[in-house]
Amino acid sequence: IPSAVVMAGASHFKSASHNLSVTAVTFRRAYLNGRKPPGWSSLPLPLHLHLHLIGPRVTPTLRLVASASSSSSSSSSSPSSYAICTVEPAAPHSTLLEVKKSRFIANVVPCEDDMDKAMHTVQSIKAQYADARHNCFAVVTRSGVHRMSDDGEPSGTAGKPILNAILGSGMVNCVVVVTRYYGGIKLGTGGLARAYGGAAVEALAQTERKEVVAMTTAKVMCAYDDVGVVYRVAGTFEGVVEMTTDEEIASKGEASLSVQVSASRAGDFAQALCDSTAGRAHVELN
Repeated sequence: IPSAVVMAGASHFKSASHNLSVTAVTFRRAYLNGRKPPGWSSLPLPLHLHLHLIGPRVTPTLRLVASASSSSSSSSSSPSSYAICTVEPAAPHSTLLEVKKSRFIANVVPCEDDMDKAMHTVQSIKAQYADARHNCFAVVTRSGVHRMSDDGEPSGTAGKPILNAILGSGMVNCVVVVTRYYGGIKLGTGGLARAYGGAAVEALAQTERKEVVAMTTAKVMCAYDDVGVVYRVAGTFEGVVEMTTDEEIASKGEASLSVQVSASRAGDFAQALCDSTAGRAHVELN
């Protein structure tokens, strides 16, 4: 599963003749095999996104919300604002599905964009159901890394259906563990796949969701006299500033800072900081 790193090709949108509101432009996996999403060419503004796909198959859902307005009598307009978001579980959720006396308990748990921490979450859930023979799971992180396990079930009958359920939900940073308590009746490979996938789909559908704005890190190098300016400009962009240690930069008598800022506003932040310091500050965007 690839990650999709969305970078704004322009720092803002401008339109002199349109009053528009573009919402919920969703890039789903079916549209990301080298094709532009439906309706892309009809958007009445220069919307340029570069999707960098890492991996051969599917991509977590991204949601772009943009709006811009202008007066047709004016030759210029204000920049629009937009945010690039992912959808993630807001809280843990659990459901129970019974199929031919077998019980399938599906647990959906949010996780960080870190597979090691996600696997710790998986192990914690498995420990709660240590008496069960099968604790099958799938994990999808925001960066597109995924992992799954059939945990002793026939290959492809558990982990893959759970993974497909997560991908179908559009959620990332998501752990789903489906625990099976055998009821004495064999379900067959098709029945198992439907049961594991169905339990995961039901749990995900009932899980509360939240939108998380994608963030990026800006590395700032500036004179110590300009550190206050960095904090002030970062504040206007709701950025989080942290002083960092860089011996090479310090040897030049300069300060090094790390600024966490919304990915969609990173270019504007860099430009504003350069303007505020008359070009003295140097900004590198990851």
